[in-house]
Amino acid sequence: SGIGTRHRKPRSAPAAFVFCGSRYQVSTWLDVVRQLLQILRERHAADFHQILSVRTPQKVFFSRDQHVLRRPELISGTDIYVERPSNVSQIGLICLRCLQQFGYRESEFQVIQSD
Repeated sequence: SGIGTRHRKPRSAPAAFVFCGSRYQVSTWLDVVRQLLQILRERHAADFHQILSVRTPQKVFFSRDQHVLRRPELISGTDIYVERPSNVSQIGLICLRCLQQFGYRESEFQVIQSD
């Protein structure tokens, strides 16, 4: 199922994701965010500073300021901290925001769940 199903509770863990035609193996929902941010940093090194934060009025999901997160986790290879996502809707929000920052379409990213 694609990230467009992000508002439904996942029935299984992610097995992989496809981004711009390339497949990447993952085993947790947090791995999806970790790996996508690493790929975006490699592809857009000069402009990666555009990604600042994703927040709602109630909650911050990722930021360069670890102190605004309750359970921050540093994304390897970046200076971005991620609040450990508790559900797939949070993963969807973070991934879509990152993709939008660099002009990618939602259709260029798909999470494949394990059976």
